[in-house]
Amino acid sequence: MALFSLLAGSAAAQIKKVLVTDFVYGSLHPVGRPLCLDLIKALGTEMGYTVEVAATEGKITADYLKGFDLAVWNSMSQNGLQSAAAKAAWQAWIEGGGAVLSLHASGDTRTGTWTWLMEGVMDAKYEGHSDVVPADVWIHTGAIAANGQFHPILKNQDKYFKQYAIAGEAQKRWAQPWADEWYKYTKNPDPQGKDLTVLLELDEFNKRGVTSWDPAIAKTGYHPMAWSRGNIGTGKGRLVWICTGHDDKIMAAKDKGLKELWKNAMLWATKNSAGCKTPSASNYNEWADKEDGTCVTTALGVPGAGTPGSSGTRGTNG
Repeated sequence: MALFSLLAGSAAAQIKKVLVTDFVYGSLHPVGRPLCLDLIKALGTEMGYTVEVAATEGKITADYLKGFDLAVWNSMSQNGLQSAAAKAAWQAWIEGGGAVLSLHASGDTRTGTWTWLMEGVMDAKYEGHSDVVPADVWIHTGAIAANGQFHPILKNQDKYFKQYAIAGEAQKRWAQPWADEWYKYTKNPDPQGKDLTVLLELDEFNKRGVTSWDPAIAKTGYHPMAWSRGNIGTGKGRLVWICTGHDDKIMAAKDKGLKELWKNAMLWATKNSAGCKTPSASNYNEWADKEDGTCVTTALGVPGAGTPGSSGTRGTNG
């Protein structure tokens, strides 16, 4: 425990300056964005970094971005509508080793408006979202090692998740219901051949009857809601997208592990995680602690759309 605390403390100290965006091109999210900013600032007090807010896209230049260890895209709605200059600056910074935590509406980039980000880095196609409704969220099986250890972004999340016997398997960890505005993608991220890990997904099987869906948004089976992408460009930049953050319900969600989830994502994106995935020939879902915080991800297959816990239907996700 003392060793872990030492590692965590030294990692956190390496994040010195965080940029948070405060401009949008679509939905304003007048409640969620200020609350997200408050939570990022609270984490700064805890982790030892300072926060600077960019109120306009005009701030986003190559020289400006050099001063930050991490950028938080705070519901930067329809971000593909940024100027070509701003998008080029972001791309160069990320591909050069930059780190991004992309929250909620920052994932609604419309197809064709920023192909490098949406169809490339995020490997998905945004379609729409539900109303703010309660939903069961589970940790995707590809983000849990054979020994039960979670991906570094999900470290300690088992404190907030319960276990249920689903489809004859009792060891899957399941969240208590979260209320948020949930997103739908016509193309789900495919981890095959990429350093991409699906972290969280919705219970579209509705095994406990807690989800109330807009029929236009519901999907059958596999429905990812958070994933990470590493090794972006020659500088091996990283991006984590997490759906949470629509409105005041994020303040309740943080008590179910959201604050720790965001903290872990910031550490992983900046290559400060203590735990990392180390695939081997015998076990492609194994994590081990590494001092340098580097991760290499190997995917064996694409997550499927079978029932939770069913063999061969949900795949192995790197």
